[in-house]
Amino acid sequence: MKLKKKEYTTRAEKQKDFAIGVGIFIGLNVLLWAVLSLAFRLITGITGNMDQVIITYIILMLGCLFYVVPILLNLGIFIYFALTRVWIGWGFLGTFALLILLGILAGIIWSAICFATM
Repeated sequence: MKLKKKEYTTRAEKQKDFAIGVGIFIGLNVLLWAVLSLAFRLITGITGNMDQVIITYIILMLGCLFYVVPILLNLGIFIYFALTRVWIGWGFLGTFALLILLGILAGIIWSAICFATM
């Protein structure tokens, strides 16, 4: 399968694709969070009367799987759009970078609040 890059002719096309990339990132990750949360709750509900050690190992294995699946899915979709529709890829990457930056800033503010009260 040969991936073909889209040729953009106007700035409006680029802006539209960038907005689509932002929407895809947010929508995909909200959907993944909902599905994985539901699956995790179902698994913990099913294992209600099992031995605690077995439950711990099941949850540990599923927890690892539940963290790997979103990373691989996001990475695969980003690579696909980076090779075919570049501005959707930039929207995807820009949203991820903005959320990482907000997380870092929240951590800095939280640390400053915690240490200011000492």
